[in-house]
Amino acid sequence: MAIAAKEERLHAVEQGNIKDEMPYITVIVDRGWAKRSYGHGFSSLSGVALTAAVRSAITKSSESSIKQFCEDLRNIPNHVFGCHLNCRTVYCTRKENNEENLLPLMESTPVLDEIKKCIILVVRKAHKLTKNVTTNHAERYMSLVAKFTGGKRTNLVQRGSYQRRCYGAGLSREKKVLSKLYAENIDDIQEHTVGQHDNMRWFEARRKRLTGSNFGRICRRRPTTPCHNLVTSLLYSSPNLITSAILYGKLNEKEAIAYETKTKKTVTTCGFFVLKVYPYLEASPDGLLLEDNGFIEVKCLYSIKDKKIRQAIQEKAKNICVKNENNVLQLKNNHFYYYQIQGQLNILNRQYCDLILYTNCDLEIIRIEKDEQLWNNMLEKLKHFFINYLLPELADPRIPRGLKARDF
Repeated sequence: MAIAAKEERLHAVEQGNIKDEMPYITVIVDRGWAKRSYGHGFSSLSGVALTAAVRSAITKSSESSIKQFCEDLRNIPNHVFGCHLNCRTVYCTRKENNEENLLPLMESTPVLDEIKKCIILVVRKAHKLTKNVTTNHAERYMSLVAKFTGGKRTNLVQRGSYQRRCYGAGLSREKKVLSKLYAENIDDIQEHTVGQHDNMRWFEARRKRLTGSNFGRICRRRPTTPCHNLVTSLLYSSPNLITSAILYGKLNEKEAIAYETKTKKTVTTCGFFVLKVYPYLEASPDGLLLEDNGFIEVKCLYSIKDKKIRQAIQEKAKNICVKNENNVLQLKNNHFYYYQIQGQLNILNRQYCDLILYTNCDLEIIRIEKDEQLWNNMLEKLKHFFINYLLPELADPRIPRGLKARDF
C-alpha cells in the first residue's frame, strides 16, 4: 500500500494535480444507497459512495486540444457572421455555401467588440469546459468521505455512525497534512496558482491566508471596530461575485500590459507568493520583471475610465488613488493600493514595483519602492489580526451558525 501510494503521489505531482498543498489523483465514483445495497426495506439517512482511484493520462496532446478549443471559441463571431477562413471542418459545414460575409460590416460597429469581450470570459473557462466533471459539491464530498468509511457496504444509517467517521477522517487529514508547510510546498503554490482569477487553485490556496489586496483594510482598521464584518468578507464572500469595476479590470488588465511596449521590459506571469516566516501572509502581483528585481501591478481605474488620469486629478475626481506633486504622479500613501504594494514588495523581497494605472484613454506608470518603517508597522497588525480573529474562525467557525465572530 505504501509503495502504491508513493507511486500515485509521484504521478499526481508530475501532472500538476495539487490541491491545498496535497497531491491528488482522479477518482471514478459509484454512488449507492443503503436500501439498494442491502436489499431490504429501510431508507438511508444519507447517501454513501464507493470510489475507485484511476490514473489519468494527461499528455501534451490534451494541452494542445485545449489550445485548439480556445481558438475555436475565439472564432465564433467570425463563423456566425459568415467568415469561415479559420473554421475547422469538424464543426463548420458552411464553407462551400457562398454565404454573404457580414464580418466587415460588424467590424465597423462597436457591437463586435462587445461580443468579443463576452467570448473572452468563456475562453478563460475553456480548461474547465473540456472536462466531463460534476459541479455537485455535496456529491464530491460524499465520494471522498466514503473512502474512509468503507463505501456502500458499511451500514451508516445508525445514529452518530456516519458523523463520527466524518470527524475521524477530517481530523486525521488535518493532523498529517496541515501540521507544517514545507518550503517545496510554498514553491508549488506559486507555480500552480498562475492565472489568478482564472485559476480555481488561486482561490483555494488564498482562502485561509491574508492576501495583499486586503492588507489596507486590516491595517487601517480601528482597534475599536468589531472584526465581524471584515472576517465575514475575508472567509465567506463568494469568489464568483463580479461587480462592474471587477469586470472592467478583468477585461482590460491584459491590454494594460502595453507596459512592455512602452518600457521595453519583459513581463512574465506568476501565481501568488507565501511569506516563509509567516505562511499565512501572501501576495500575488500581476507580473514579474525578468531584467531586474521588480514586478508590476495593474490597476484599471473604473471610476475615471473615460478620462485622462491627470485631467481627473485636476477635476478633483472622487476616490482617485493618485496625486500630482510638482507634475509628478504619486500613489497616495494612505490608499489601500499603497498597503497592498508594500506587502508585495516585502513578501516577494523585490526592490520596486511599477504601478500601471489604466483607463480607456490613458496609461501612466508610477515607480514605488520599499517603505521599511511602514512594513514593520503593518506586519504587527497583520499577525495580530490573523492569530486573534481569523484563525479562531478557521478552527471553530461561528459565522455559519449565525453567531458573531470572536472579538478579543
